[in-house]
Amino acid sequence: MAFAFSPVTGLNDASQFPAKDALIREHIQTLLQQIPAYYDAQINTALRSANGWFKDKATGLILQWGTASVNSTPVPVNFPIAFPNACLVVVPAIGEYIALSVGSWAYTTTRFFTFLDSATYYPITWIAIGY
Repeated sequence: MAFAFSPVTGLNDASQFPAKDALIREHIQTLLQQIPAYYDAQINTALRSANGWFKDKATGLILQWGTASVNSTPVPVNFPIAFPNACLVVVPAIGEYIALSVGSWAYTTTRFFTFLDSATYYPITWIAIGY
């Protein structure tokens, strides 16, 4: 965000100082009013919950995480929020100490599919990175 103001001219005329002081104060006030909006746009945001997300305003990267219950049938999992541009990677992990494989594919900006190599449903956790 760029700060916008008009240049102050004619400061070499001493008779204009009171008027120019008011104009300068007006420009400073305008700039000061723009500062909170500028910094608000730069603050990182997050939803800290079991299915949540973190947005880095400086880079545009978004990290999301969540849980799901899956088995050998492909299960669609919706992201807590949509990625504005693309999902780069999803990493699922099984939450139990068992020898099963878990996978994910078909990433979109709003969801992905996941599965286990088991007919029994098990809880998984996952993280996704996108922008």
